[in-house]
Amino acid sequence: MREIEALKARLFMLERTQRRWRLATLAVGLGLLALVLVGAASGPTTFDDLSVRTLVVRDDAGTPRVTIEGGASKGVGPRLRFLDSAHRTRGSWTMSGSATVFSLTGADGGTVELKGGTFASVAVSDRDGRTLYEVASRKPDLPLMPTDAR
Repeated sequence: MREIEALKARLFMLERTQRRWRLATLAVGLGLLALVLVGAASGPTTFDDLSVRTLVVRDDAGTPRVTIEGGASKGVGPRLRFLDSAHRTRGSWTMSGSATVFSLTGADGGTVELKGGTFASVAVSDRDGRTLYEVASRKPDLPLMPTDAR
């Protein structure tokens, strides 16, 4: 008889422990659900600042199409590059020291560059980088005028 009473006592304690674990598991599950719902209800997060050295914008296929680079580690200033599907630079805007360069590259590799800084110039180069045409101003204070102001 004593063994039966001992078994009943052990069974009672096991059932009570099992009920406690069930309640604890339910409480943790409800707490996690509440956290998820509160997080989803708060909407998208807005940041005041994004700090990166290089930002790459990719198309749907994962191909880089636009890069924005800080440039300090490369000896030039910031640079914005537009890339084609073959990863070739087709357009760029670069700042270096007192100069700003805007460059467009055609499918055949020919380039048009607009340079501004102490002096201004426009240059057309072939695919091998040879300058074919160049117009340059040697006056540092050359004013810009609209074309209809002539």
